[in-house]
Amino acid sequence: EGAPGFDEALRHRLASAVLAQADHLEWNLSTWFSPNTHLTGEALALLASGVAWPALPGARRRVAHGWRVLVDQAPLQHRPDGSYFEQTTWYQAYSTDFYVHAIAWATHAGLAIPAIVRERTRAAAMALRAFAREDGTIPQCGDDDGGHLLPLAPLSAVDVSDVLARAALLFDDAALTVPGSAGRWALPWLDGPAALGRLEALEVAPPAAGGRASKVLRDGGWVVLRERGEAPAHDHHLVLDAGPHGALSGGHAHADALSITLTARGVPLVVDPGTGAYTAPLRDRYRATRVHATVTVDGLDSSEMGTAFRWRTATDAHLTGAGIAGAASWADAWHDGYERLVDPVRHRRTIARLARRYWIMFDTLTCAAPHDLELALPCAPGSTVIPDGDRGAEVARAGVSLRVVGDGALAWSVEPRTVSPAYGAELPAPALVGRGRIARTTTIATVLALPDECDATALVRSGASAWRLDHARGSDRLLAPLGAAMHEPMITVETTWAALLDMDEATGPRQVVAGGAGAVTAFGRSVTLDGDGTVALDASTTEGR
Repeated sequence: EGAPGFDEALRHRLASAVLAQADHLEWNLSTWFSPNTHLTGEALALLASGVAWPALPGARRRVAHGWRVLVDQAPLQHRPDGSYFEQTTWYQAYSTDFYVHAIAWATHAGLAIPAIVRERTRAAAMALRAFAREDGTIPQCGDDDGGHLLPLAPLSAVDVSDVLARAALLFDDAALTVPGSAGRWALPWLDGPAALGRLEALEVAPPAAGGRASKVLRDGGWVVLRERGEAPAHDHHLVLDAGPHGALSGGHAHADALSITLTARGVPLVVDPGTGAYTAPLRDRYRATRVHATVTVDGLDSSEMGTAFRWRTATDAHLTGAGIAGAASWADAWHDGYERLVDPVRHRRTIARLARRYWIMFDTLTCAAPHDLELALPCAPGSTVIPDGDRGAEVARAGVSLRVVGDGALAWSVEPRTVSPAYGAELPAPALVGRGRIARTTTIATVLALPDECDATALVRSGASAWRLDHARGSDRLLAPLGAAMHEPMITVETTWAALLDMDEATGPRQVVAGGAGAVTAFGRSVTLDGDGTVALDASTTEGR
């Protein structure tokens, strides 16, 4: 109001355009065709247009209609743990932003806000915060269409810190903020300059280095293993996708069951390849299993593609256990995508982060006949990958190095590929790819380590489910019992996984760390664990149970 050029003629044109679009939306809602963010975004437009232009014909009706749709959809599109039902991190941000704004509009209009709407929106924001790195960016798991509800701050393509800042203000929750992010500069446009002061008042001191901020979203099958670094921007951050293929037709899902992304010291190293575009041929290329950080069997996708937004078969992954403790955080899951083969194959992935040491990843393929395997680790653009024979490589980017050490079951090589850092964009990026052939049920081990945390040099198989990891300080013994009893001198382990750290030929390991349902007997003590249990046993203490 009062701005030069904002005269009655322009006001009339704007109001007429709003009315025409709102009328069209109201009678053409995506109730049947795309009842996802299409529907909730259209409902938000009805609510906002009716509240902002109350004098327009039908404004009160549109407010009621839009709000009713949003209320009905809240428990459908956000699971109880807050994860978005289409299994994509980008649409997680979209949907969270929609509902944060919807609550603000509804509050302005004096509408009753059901508890379920606030609960699911808060949970969605907390899930989004778990996906977000400390710089506000998220890994692009599943589809990303490049859109943004209100791009009012200069942010990178995958920065959701503005969404988190709005959610933090709405719920007065410091845990949702991203320290020092550019996203806060969107707030004065919406809430006035006082909003910055309110946000600063919410912020708390960063947690101590080495602390845990991991998150398990059981309804969505997401696991985020995070370890605090010496500064907030230096966190380790691993995301495992072990959930359903996606809701509705699975249109925004990829064939990425059990894939991971890994950020070390704030630098993305192992990445999701992104989306490329929603049209062929990029569409199929970026949805394929082989371009994700997971296992491909016999050159086939874990879910078979149909049309651009439909699938012939859909793979659901199943999270069987996840534990978070001081000594280690871990997750265990499997998927059935390759059980459709003549000789059915089940892929099980167990991954653990041993605090301030390394990540160990066990891939178990249960089968009766020979199969070809391919394990890819797509790297971020700008990465340098230096092969170490055919047993691994070192991945370096932005001053951070990651050593990948295989157990000899796969022959590793470096391939030139591309990733899509934003919708419609492609950049060259290397991928580390391991290939091999198995004759029957086999577990393959891969260690990922930062050289200054653990200077891993070799991973040697010493049994069907046992390996010796050599490093600068000595050696560790890694076990994948998967619930079957394994006996070592004076030690019995029957959990999902275990690590016998700092082995000594005379006295055995200095510490035993294990996770998953079962029991551990070591150093004269026995501990029974439930499915999510983690234990660390050494000569004097028992912790992290």
